[in-house]
Amino acid sequence: MEPSINEIEVYNALEITKNEGQMEKEVTDITKMTPKEIEAYLEEQKSIQKKEKEKAYHKFTDERDSFINYTVDQFSKIHRELKTLKEVAITKANEYYDRMYALKDKKPKEVKSFQLVDKANKFKITIERAERFKFTEEATVHIHSIKDIFKSKFESRHKGFYSVLDGILMRNSKGEYDAKLLAKARQQIKKLGDTELIKEFEALEQCQIVESASTYVRAYAKNQNGKWEDINVQFSSL
Repeated sequence: MEPSINEIEVYNALEITKNEGQMEKEVTDITKMTPKEIEAYLEEQKSIQKKEKEKAYHKFTDERDSFINYTVDQFSKIHRELKTLKEVAITKANEYYDRMYALKDKKPKEVKSFQLVDKANKFKITIERAERFKFTEEATVHIHSIKDIFKSKFESRHKGFYSVLDGILMRNSKGEYDAKLLAKARQQIKKLGDTELIKEFEALEQCQIVESASTYVRAYAKNQNGKWEDINVQFSSL
């Protein structure tokens, strides 16, 4: 039966039986209440609704924080495991590299990279040591000298070609000179046999210092087509 227009439906969380977690429905007839009773009753309902909202909010924040804490904890755990895996893999790989030479009665060569492949040729581990170079302040002197030489030799001949050369000697977005490009340019200059440029490039090379060095370990497995696939553990690859 539908409630009349002068009635309000109220739901109280009462336990009907031990096995039923339902809501008991009560209908309050406001026509039998005085204005003050109605006002008090409505305030009570507002208070109940407010408490329910607060309860729902606290439930939400508790569950959210539990999720955040669990996820961060798992990330931290995996981070520690990956760090340990990297350290152990690099140490053991270097040990096997040394043993490989020892078995041949030879001294291990110092290399920046090497690989270990299993007997079945299905899996391999690679170790690579990468160095990051930077230039000292004195490099600016030689950079400017090289640019002046390029300008005098090539700008009048071919402005487009000169712009390419000039771009190689410009700083990148980080405000640093590109060591790799300069190294390639030095090799080409040697082939040209220009003694003036060779002298400046050799002086520039002396201005390079190792800023940092990192060792990387990578694992590979052959796919169905017999090609090596990198087993990437970065989230972006998942």
